[in-house]
Amino acid sequence: MLTKTGISESLRTLAEDPDHNALKTYDKVAKELKAKASAPKIKDEKKAVACLLLIVQDIEHFLANTKAQRVQAVEAMKKIDAACKTFYPVVQKGDIKLASFQTLFTACNQEAKKIEIITTRGMDKVVVPLEIQRAYREAYDKMTAKAERMLALLKDNMTGKPTMNIKTEYPIAYKKFGEQVTAMHALLERQKALNS
Repeated sequence: MLTKTGISESLRTLAEDPDHNALKTYDKVAKELKAKASAPKIKDEKKAVACLLLIVQDIEHFLANTKAQRVQAVEAMKKIDAACKTFYPVVQKGDIKLASFQTLFTACNQEAKKIEIITTRGMDKVVVPLEIQRAYREAYDKMTAKAERMLALLKDNMTGKPTMNIKTEYPIAYKKFGEQVTAMHALLERQKALNS
């Protein structure tokens, strides 16, 4: 009989719908259950030990998968960061080619899709915490909107009769683009810290 072993109590501490804060509890429970599986009171109960070890294996798999997905999310965020940091000085120098925008959009959109997949379209709360997901998505959307605005200003200026004031609007859009890149970088650092 396996009463008063503390196994049920340990299992009850696991969140049914975990967020990133629950990972420490999952790790702790896996260690506790592994230790209990070799306890004198339990080790002779082969079916109980097998069941415990299966639960431990599932928890360890969940934790390893979460860590791997966090690495993937950080890598995608790093690639967006790198694309923005390559683009930003190019447009600052005034050496603005329309192809620079396409390169930025292509690189960022590919990586943003990866983040969406990793976070199951914002439903996952473990790999990338919801507050980071929301803030990153908001900054990303603003960043791309400012890049699109700069592109529209440039295209308008290339026409024979521009309708937009590139001299006043472009620096504003450029500055706001930089602010969003900085915000996204800060969120990347927060996400990287979760893996430490």
